[in-house]
Amino acid sequence: MPVSLCFKIILGFLTPNGWRKYFTRYCPLTIPNFGGRVLPFRYIVIRDDDICRFTSLDQFQRVHRFFLEEKIPLTVAVIPRVSDRVSYRLGVIEGFIPSSFAGKGKTYPIGENKALVDFIRQSEWIEVDQHGFTHEGIIPFTPEFLTSNYEEIVSRLETGKAELTEVFDRAPLFFVPPCDQVSPIAMKEIRRRFLGISLSRISHRLLPFYLWPSFKLGKWQGRFLLKWGKFMILQHPGMDWSTSDLSFDPFRVRMQWVRDVLVLPLHSWKFFDAQGHLILDRLVQWENILKYLYYHENIQFVRFSDLWRQKHGAVSQTET
Repeated sequence: MPVSLCFKIILGFLTPNGWRKYFTRYCPLTIPNFGGRVLPFRYIVIRDDDICRFTSLDQFQRVHRFFLEEKIPLTVAVIPRVSDRVSYRLGVIEGFIPSSFAGKGKTYPIGENKALVDFIRQSEWIEVDQHGFTHEGIIPFTPEFLTSNYEEIVSRLETGKAELTEVFDRAPLFFVPPCDQVSPIAMKEIRRRFLGISLSRISHRLLPFYLWPSFKLGKWQGRFLLKWGKFMILQHPGMDWSTSDLSFDPFRVRMQWVRDVLVLPLHSWKFFDAQGHLILDRLVQWENILKYLYYHENIQFVRFSDLWRQKHGAVSQTET
């Protein structure tokens, strides 16, 4: 192999986007037909974000009716102590905060939502994972864990985990960062306290240097599960399935690159309008996709911890 080509391939690994140019040129990848019987991935994790003090049990049950009836494994990302000032852009409060509470500068623990907590505790197939701490950024209008403030990161991780453990009587095993973003410092501290993390496609800069080649190769191959020792990094294709176009064509286009684990993030509260009315067309489309996947012979719905146990066995006391 010419020296110049070797140099280009190495350079492709070390630059954020250069690898795609060279690998698609020199190592073309054939995409299988997603419409066939065998799908390119085997496992699916459904992740419902923003579960908190203000989550309506009735709305939660309505959106996940198919899961609850069939007792399909489901993962909920719970905010331990939600802030009433959570915003997705400057001055706009997130829709899961009721207008009567918004902007008062208070936090509300998940334990106050007794009906929802009791329901989840009684549902063994629902896994509780930690979704930030308050969901409000340390720096206003920024993702909560996209910060270098070590003391604040540690405090929020440990306090949130302790509160969820007390409320649900089981420790959260995985971490779901708000807005799917973390800083390198936050990533290291999350790894010390959890079995894994779930977020959208990440930068190699969040990882130690020795993992860069496997990360880049996995990204090229369409593999969304990365291991850092026993720590699992589960990425997703970057769509919110409660607001995206849920017809089958966009779904096929998005999913054709996934080769191992497909994580589908959604927000159950987004299936309802500002007045609390169900957006029926959106829910019907979502359920149609779920049923298509559920009745497919090659697909298995799992939780994050199920994937970890398949690789490493039972979770020990020291790991929780």
